[in-house]
Amino acid sequence: MMTIKIERISTTNSPPNPGNSIFLKPEFRHALAREFHLEAINLHTEVKNQSLIIPAYRKFAGKSQTLIIGAGFDKTSDIQLPPTISFTDCINTLTEQLKHQKKDPVSRLEIRTKHFIPALKDHSDKVELTIQPDIPTAEWLMQFSKSTRRSIRMPFKHGFHFEIGTEQRHLDEFYALYLKQIHALGSLPHAYGFFQELWKKCRDDINLFVGYMDHQPVIAALQLLSDDEVYGAWSGINPDYKKYNIFLTMLWSILEFSEQSGRSRYNLGRTSLDSGAYHFKKRLATQEQRIYYYMIDIQTGQSVMPRTPHNNRRLAHDGASWLIRHSPPQLMHTLSRRLIHRFY
Repeated sequence: MMTIKIERISTTNSPPNPGNSIFLKPEFRHALAREFHLEAINLHTEVKNQSLIIPAYRKFAGKSQTLIIGAGFDKTSDIQLPPTISFTDCINTLTEQLKHQKKDPVSRLEIRTKHFIPALKDHSDKVELTIQPDIPTAEWLMQFSKSTRRSIRMPFKHGFHFEIGTEQRHLDEFYALYLKQIHALGSLPHAYGFFQELWKKCRDDINLFVGYMDHQPVIAALQLLSDDEVYGAWSGINPDYKKYNIFLTMLWSILEFSEQSGRSRYNLGRTSLDSGAYHFKKRLATQEQRIYYYMIDIQTGQSVMPRTPHNNRRLAHDGASWLIRHSPPQLMHTLSRRLIHRFY
């Protein structure tokens, strides 16, 4: 059986990158790995006598290591498979190969993917919502109800305007609003340095939307760009301006940008099923794609479920969110440097 070769990624050993995806670029993968205390790697292997390069990450815990396919975003480890090889074939072969790996033994394989694997147990409640109209957006807008069209246009009647760019001030304005929203949601923020690294090293593959009212930034979002897609990765909002429906207006404005820039779809990102964000984004989304989370014990080849049942995890998450929302923001920003790496 072929031995898997694990190598650190560089600009010279990257796998094929269809669609010029930012998620597969070494600069993006390195930034993501540093933020989550992981190592970005490529797995060189063979499935059905065909050589494959699988983009992945690994995490060390003492003498054991976990390999992760799909850290941060499932798109970070898209595997380009020949027509004769299914994703299930790839994972089954990879698991068996890792079981016989003597050097750098792997204890667990974690996968975030859009591919359903019947033999594995999924422990995710995530979906990806995408807007991809089959007609021009101006025509598509007229298919919405009069009240929805009014909601999209309303902020402009109150002086709302926006910029899309990559200037330093756009980054700073985005981050200030991002911190506001993250704290209000009860989540832990990424460090400013993470976004700054993306801004410096992937500037041609991102843009920043910043919306203004009353001469101040009130809503912002950072998009990740590929040849055919705009991916809405992070956003921020001043809660005092939610009454103007500016989030809906922002989504629509970014959709128009997607069309104008020649990209066929606007990906609204990963969302928990039945959450408020899910139901809000569903108002515009034309496609919904399930994302599966799998964990495999390499020695047994069997699925591993989280130690805490889903309902208990939700209760713990709700408790943590309450604590964050009712704690000083700076305390949570400091705490995130110690904790956020656990949530890759």
